[in-house]
Amino acid sequence: YTVATWDDRFQQLVEFGRVNRHFNIPNPDDPDNFVGEHTTDVAEARRFYKFVSRVQTEYRALQKGLHVIMLNDERIVQLRNIGFEFSTTPHRTRQERRTVPDVDWSMRIQQMEAFLSEMGHLRVDPNYYMYSNLG
Repeated sequence: YTVATWDDRFQQLVEFGRVNRHFNIPNPDDPDNFVGEHTTDVAEARRFYKFVSRVQTEYRALQKGLHVIMLNDERIVQLRNIGFEFSTTPHRTRQERRTVPDVDWSMRIQQMEAFLSEMGHLRVDPNYYMYSNLG
């Protein structure tokens, strides 16, 4: 894997917008977003998602007068010229988005037993999507 330049990622964003008619890049770590069968597909989708997330984060930082590394006036103009919309509010955190399903106690015990069997411990990471409702 080679590090993508601003121009590489910008062209990827242009193409994404052309094909999808929006710039809402799906989070590849969300189990509802299928990004491909191969690990390289997922890794590349994750890098692209992080790029766009960083653009949004740096834009909000600039609005607050903070120093940023990647974004500058020229790049902001480039993004606006393709119709990219900057978000002035951050995405809700995983914790804020997460809802724990209302599950019967015996089902929850079965889930914990399955986790223990698969992982060998009961230290559930709430960010691991397959078992996020247990953490």
